[in-house]
Amino acid sequence: MRRTGFVCLLATLSLIGAIKLNSQTSQAAADAGGSIEFIENQGQWEPGVRFLARRGSATAVVEQGTLTLRPAAHPEAAVSLSFEGASPAAVILGEGKRATHYNFYLGNDPSAWRANVPAYGAVAFLGMYAGVDVRLHERSDQLEYELRLGSGADLAQVVIRADGATNRAAGRAAAPSGKSIPANRRATVRLRGR
Repeated sequence: MRRTGFVCLLATLSLIGAIKLNSQTSQAAADAGGSIEFIENQGQWEPGVRFLARRGSATAVVEQGTLTLRPAAHPEAAVSLSFEGASPAAVILGEGKRATHYNFYLGNDPSAWRANVPAYGAVAFLGMYAGVDVRLHERSDQLEYELRLGSGADLAQVVIRADGATNRAAGRAAAPSGKSIPANRRATVRLRGR
């Protein structure tokens, strides 16, 4: 898709701090070659999963129109970002292919094994909305999404729904009104472009 200009809107996914790394984890990740890698699903995971990234004890699962963040220590604190009204035909591609490859030898059936599975530095949803692409990548030790708007694209069509994280798991999360969400309730927040 040819673009004459891009407007980039950056929004850090720090809803529950699931991907934010502490300094010790950041240093260990840096020593290990350390940035987030999105591993392509070639049949080693459930069919709906397109890419999966792990960083420390957190997992980011990329599916068609949805990103789910899951901290391993508190699965009840998972947060899903869903792009409401997104095109089901959006193309999901890995960007910035890494030299790293992964091998998955699960079970006794060699036909189910996957070798040389590629990893990428970013994932792009092309055509998520008319004239709007979405890109997931790491920036300053956080997972971030970026909206790329083509010339004449209407930001009002973009609606991102955040579901998940109870107050107990996430701390006292704030609703859009600024009021805190009652304890033991799941939060749903919708962000609409204007």
